[in-house]
Amino acid sequence: MPWKWILPLVWLVAWSLAARAFWGAARDQNAEADRIGMPLTDVDPGQDVRVEARVGRGPRTESPFSKREGVAILQRVGYVTSYLDSQDKTAWDSARITSRILGPKEVWLDVSTQHFVLPMDLFEPDGRTWPSLQKHLSSLPAELQVSPDDVERAKKRCRGKFDHFTVDEWVIEEGRELFVVGHLSARDPHGTMFLEPDPVLKHIELIPGKQADAVVKRRGSASGLRIAGWIVLGLGFLPTLILTVLLVRSRLRPKSAAGTS
Repeated sequence: MPWKWILPLVWLVAWSLAARAFWGAARDQNAEADRIGMPLTDVDPGQDVRVEARVGRGPRTESPFSKREGVAILQRVGYVTSYLDSQDKTAWDSARITSRILGPKEVWLDVSTQHFVLPMDLFEPDGRTWPSLQKHLSSLPAELQVSPDDVERAKKRCRGKFDHFTVDEWVIEEGRELFVVGHLSARDPHGTMFLEPDPVLKHIELIPGKQADAVVKRRGSASGLRIAGWIVLGLGFLPTLILTVLLVRSRLRPKSAAGTS
């Protein structure tokens, strides 16, 4: 078989694998929606928890960078580079320079008369449901307190040349409504329960708003990924069909010409 007949098959396989990646992500999103959509629970020590909570009271913390205030603030600084890929198109690379918590390392969450603690070192906000306030900078101001050594380490992990810095901040405001999915520790000697990762999701879900809204958004994300998979498969199948037809026609043309001579 001439090598050119392999091209349509290779093209279709490549696009099919891309479509499968979208469908796999859609399945993951649906599985997450199933988990977070289970009935709300009570606040019991040593048990999984799915509750609609509010951020409890705490001392005011102000970001020296953005001047925003909250009970606690997660701040991350990144290093971003640009380069030309194999098709001479601009591509981007990035590495985290530093991540720090401003304010207390523990935040109280209230559910009616019950309370438990969110350890801030486990706070990993999902950009799909809790976007950050992000700024792009050409240089880093002193109030960020970033070490030049940290910048140099991030630079070595990136491909290409420097383009800009990013600063992301997530502010946890007092009284903010959160839908919480995780696991509660047993009470410590002081009677405190600490929020831990959900045993199925392997992380803590903290989503601003109500459970119903969170489930709808996760289902919608899964649906979008599934549709994208079919679009990608279609984009792969149509050129494959056209290329196959052209190859067949080119193979038949010499026979047709010989028959008319």
